[in-house]
Amino acid sequence: MPRRWTDRFDVPVRPGPVASQVRAARQREGKANAHNTKILKPRIEAHLLAYEACLKELSAFHCQIGDHSDLDLEGSSRQAAAWFISGRVIGLLNAGVSLCRADFASEVVPLLRTAHEATQLLRAVSMHRDANVLRDWLQDQHIKPSRVRTAQDRNQKAVAKEMRDLGVEPPGRTRQSMEDLYNNLSEMAHVKRSRILEIASIESREMPVNGHPSVTIRAFYVYLLGIHVMDAVSAVGMALGISRGDEVVVRTQETLATLQELVQKIPIDPETLRGDPKRSDEGTGL
Repeated sequence: MPRRWTDRFDVPVRPGPVASQVRAARQREGKANAHNTKILKPRIEAHLLAYEACLKELSAFHCQIGDHSDLDLEGSSRQAAAWFISGRVIGLLNAGVSLCRADFASEVVPLLRTAHEATQLLRAVSMHRDANVLRDWLQDQHIKPSRVRTAQDRNQKAVAKEMRDLGVEPPGRTRQSMEDLYNNLSEMAHVKRSRILEIASIESREMPVNGHPSVTIRAFYVYLLGIHVMDAVSAVGMALGISRGDEVVVRTQETLATLQELVQKIPIDPETLRGDPKRSDEGTGL
C-alpha cells in the first residue's frame, strides 16, 4: 500500500539499480583510499600505540594510589575527587582508543566530549585557589561545563598576576579555545546536519554504519583523540601528583613532551590530511 504523504517535507522514493555514476564514484574513492592507506595506516598505528602507552602509564599511577595508599575514598577530600575523576578520564580515553582501533571515526566524538568535560572538571577540582567547584562536586551537585571554564579562567587570571609580579610573562588564558573546542565537539555529538555530511559520501551514496571506509577520515579522528590524550596526560598527572608527589608530575610532563614530538614527526593533523603545500617537506604523498 503506498505511503500517504503528510506534508511538504515528504518525497516519493522509488527503487532502482545502482547508478553508473555512483559505481564510478565508489571506484574513484576506493582507488584514492588504497593509495592513502599505504601512507596513513602506519601513522595511525604509531599514534595509537603512543596513546595506549600514555594511558597505561596514567592507569599505573592511578592504581598505585588505590592499591598502595590509605586515601579515604569515601572522604570529602581533593585527593579523593582527583582519584575518581582521573579514573573516569582514563577510562573514557581508553574506550576512544578501542573505537579508533576498530576503524570507527566520528563515533568517538561523544566519548571525547565527555572526556573533555571530565578533564576540565579535574583541573578545576585540583586547583587550590578556588575550592567552590570541588566543594559542590563532593556534595554531588551537577557542575556545568561553563562554570568549570569560568573557575579555570579565574585561576589563570590569578596565576598570570602572580607571574607578572615576579617579572615573568604568563601564557595566554585558555577559556576561548576551550569554549571553541567544546562547541565543536557538541556539534558533532548532537548530530548537526553539516557535521553528518562530513562523514558521508553523497557521490557514492554511502554512510558508514560500522568502521569508516576512508582512512583519511579515520586519521582525523585519531588526531582529535590525540588532542584529548595530551590534555589528559597533563591534567591527570597534576591531579594524581596531589597524592603521589612531584614524581608523577615530572614523569607525565616528560610523557607529554614525547607526545608533542610524535605529533611533529608523524603528522596526521588536518593540514597534512588536506595535503597542505606548507607540509610538503613532510613528504605526505596525499
